[in-house]
Amino acid sequence: MKNKDNFLRNIPNIISVVRIALVAVFAAFFTQEKYLHSLVVYALAFLSDVLDGFLARRFNWITSVGKLLDPLADKLMLITALVCFLTKGIIPPWVLLLMGSKEIMMCICGIIFYKRGVVVESDITGKVSTGLWTLTVVALLLQNAIPGLSPVSGVIMFCAVASSVFALVNYAVRYFGKKTSAE
Repeated sequence: MKNKDNFLRNIPNIISVVRIALVAVFAAFFTQEKYLHSLVVYALAFLSDVLDGFLARRFNWITSVGKLLDPLADKLMLITALVCFLTKGIIPPWVLLLMGSKEIMMCICGIIFYKRGVVVESDITGKVSTGLWTLTVVALLLQNAIPGLSPVSGVIMFCAVASSVFALVNYAVRYFGKKTSAE
């Protein structure tokens, strides 16, 4: 029974590992200019992210590994999508530079806080930012898959960039100077 419980407890982690594997599938389809296939993979990754979060919270299957794997899977997918868009000239280089820098800073700070015993938890600003980036990726994929589709992705991308910067500042204000569990 204990093995079954351990397996069940790790289902969200397994889903996160699958999401990480989907990053390569997304990139492979994108490089073949199969944008609708890329969209399906991105949507599957997004839905599996929602599912693993729901399962972890609903059944208290939250693990330390999951706290690292889940955001890692999200960041890898987004940065991969942005790199793919940049290679096709779909987004300007500054978007990838800004977002890549932001994600690297978030990862470094997350590791520092984790070593201090502070768990950085997402809040509404991070969730809004993630949602806007999901909409941006979907809009860009659709725009490239369906010729003549009205380009609204630029406006959404601007909102996503702004919300990401806001979320970064929000996390910095919330967590820098926070007492650690050892203090």
